[in-house]
Amino acid sequence: MNVTQLFESIVLMAQEAKEQFTRGIEGEAFNRLEDITKTINVLKDFKTNIEQLNLRHSIATPHTTPQASPSTAVSVQPPMAPKSNKRNTPIKYDKSRKAMKSNIEDTPTITSEVYSVNVRDLANSSDHFAPQPAPIYAQQGVVLPNAPRTHTHAPLDPVLLKNLDDIFISFLQTICSDLDATDSKGEQIHQTLMAKKMQKLDESPDFRPFKFRIQAFTNAFHEELLRHGFNEEMLPLRKVKNYLWTQRYISRFNEDGKKAKSKGNHVWNIEAKKTPSGGWIFREFTRKIAGIPDKIAYVGTKYTYAPRVWDPQVNVKSIKAVFHSPWLPDWLRWENNVLTGTPDINSETCEITAIANYYHGDTVYKLEKSFVITVAHIDQSDELNLNSVAMADYQLQSHLGINKAFFHATRTILQTTESPPPAEGFLPGVEQSKFIKSTQEEALKNPELANTGVANGETKRMNMFQAINDAMGIALTTDETAVIFGEDVAFGGVFRCTLGLAEMFGKDRVFNTPLTEQAFDQLVNEAAKYRYRSGGLFNVGGLTVRSPCSAVGHGGHYHSQSPEAYFTHTPGLIVVMPRGPIQAKGLLLASIRNRNPVIFFEPKILYRAAVEEVPVGDYELPLGKAEILKSGKDVTVVGYGSQLYTLERAIQLAEKDIPGLSCELIDLRSLLPWDVDTVANSVNKTGRLVISHEAPQTSGFAAEVATCIMERCFLRLEAPIQRVCGLDTPFPLVFEKFYVPDMTRCYDAIKEVVNY
Repeated sequence: MNVTQLFESIVLMAQEAKEQFTRGIEGEAFNRLEDITKTINVLKDFKTNIEQLNLRHSIATPHTTPQASPSTAVSVQPPMAPKSNKRNTPIKYDKSRKAMKSNIEDTPTITSEVYSVNVRDLANSSDHFAPQPAPIYAQQGVVLPNAPRTHTHAPLDPVLLKNLDDIFISFLQTICSDLDATDSKGEQIHQTLMAKKMQKLDESPDFRPFKFRIQAFTNAFHEELLRHGFNEEMLPLRKVKNYLWTQRYISRFNEDGKKAKSKGNHVWNIEAKKTPSGGWIFREFTRKIAGIPDKIAYVGTKYTYAPRVWDPQVNVKSIKAVFHSPWLPDWLRWENNVLTGTPDINSETCEITAIANYYHGDTVYKLEKSFVITVAHIDQSDELNLNSVAMADYQLQSHLGINKAFFHATRTILQTTESPPPAEGFLPGVEQSKFIKSTQEEALKNPELANTGVANGETKRMNMFQAINDAMGIALTTDETAVIFGEDVAFGGVFRCTLGLAEMFGKDRVFNTPLTEQAFDQLVNEAAKYRYRSGGLFNVGGLTVRSPCSAVGHGGHYHSQSPEAYFTHTPGLIVVMPRGPIQAKGLLLASIRNRNPVIFFEPKILYRAAVEEVPVGDYELPLGKAEILKSGKDVTVVGYGSQLYTLERAIQLAEKDIPGLSCELIDLRSLLPWDVDTVANSVNKTGRLVISHEAPQTSGFAAEVATCIMERCFLRLEAPIQRVCGLDTPFPLVFEKFYVPDMTRCYDAIKEVVNY
């Protein structure tokens, strides 16, 4: 390192110290000031040596006086002070005895590896924490991010580092084998784990996650070092913390860039796998480019991909990455670290490599991620989706006769896309429905959005599973205590509703759990009654249970059921069923933020069949409030979920066949509690009521609606209330179209109440 670089490093460290003082990180600021002092001492030693060198040259060759150049290269270690001429010996930094260190730590560590710009290609490195190579200055063409740079501590002596690594591995072996391990103060090192969960992990051959409480872990490791002879003077606690902060097995930050947390405590994550001999193998973390790019780009539709860097040892706010690609097709470009563009009719499928460069300390790390973008025309979407609903519900593979290899080869096509496929799907009438908001203006007209902050905002074309995914992403972002768990949710779920959330928010917030039949008992006997039993003192923490429901065209007696009536009979629960993407997002966010347990039913046929312009912001829709979709004066028609689109078509046919007929259509949305007043007011006006749902008729929810309306509107009724429901049989596979209440049956019910 030359003299100019030493001066520049002093300026840089002074700026960092000032920033750390401003942010209240006084300990790190004093560390920087100490490094500045060491650097100044190096410069003083260099000045002394130059003076001695000039003196010797002047004596040996009196007619020649060489001048030292400002760019003269110097050793990374401080030159030895001359024994003679003691007046020229530089004044050493005066420290109290308590702050004195060993010779190893007193040696200035201002090296070219720390203060020059290195480029590390992590994609091609087998050991991400191998010793730094010789300085590689930024070559021409290398894209470098701008300051600020993340702070790194001066490296330890290699011999000392090797000893610490050996002690650390031995320490990990011990505490991973003892789940009750504590530090000398009696504080638990492990974050609390349930016995059954650990028993399950013991049976797993894969790596398991260990979560350690930071303070107890640090204290216990420091105590272990003291037992090995590293006293406070040789290795103070500050250096121990610095070592742990850069440990290759410790992950400090989740993929969302926030500090790892478990049950409200900040933790460090370490992954370990048990060996047959009873020992442990530990897995090093890897930096990577996070974020899942869309697999399909539609001609004429804007494509965007916003990647981000995940470094488990760096706060996301400190990472200032620059993304670029060695090659891009004409229709793609990087804008502010977002890959964007609109393919035209001549665009072709392409493989893209995204490269991220970012500073950690003064080293530039290089990460790479490659993926394929399939360019498709809108009219090719059916071919690309490969019967998307059937493929997504892969639990039915054996019943459907889908070739397993073919299924796995095409699963990537089913991942969420920037522009969803056309809306028609398996449910006739959805794409042409007047209740589907296909433009931004229509979507934002909803009066329920007026006071939500999104009334004048942006919208994005989404199908229902994308809207549900968006809602859960907002919930996880706005509430650090929110988690998602369930069968297969970590990889996206069978309907892709949780796709990408585990990568974005980390495995401790989005994780798989097994199926259990005990869940029904826990919901109706425990969760629903928890507030009642505690006298209103406690709740279940905003528990929301998402559940696919209703017919899908091929589900049979298991996967096509509509079990909402089971839960509407349970006081303490809230039961919700949306009709489309806008409703699904707003109602789901309201459900998640409600302190009562909510059962959120999702008609799976709508996951891809319903596509709307959905507000991209954070908004909620009211629970327990019905919505009048169409006003009328002659007949009140009530439904919920996917059945509303069948009722809409039946109303259109009836109004066409019966001159002057005017029907009012109401979407209940919430079944418990349900909006009795809205329905009763409508029936008092029309005098007639038709109710329809897919579930069996006997003790179905239509019976509850009919009874309440009869009690409140008996004198205003002009005809018996009609129920159009599923049959009182198990749901048949091959006869599904005869079982589901179709447009014809709903049309007949409307005509019957009109002609009574």
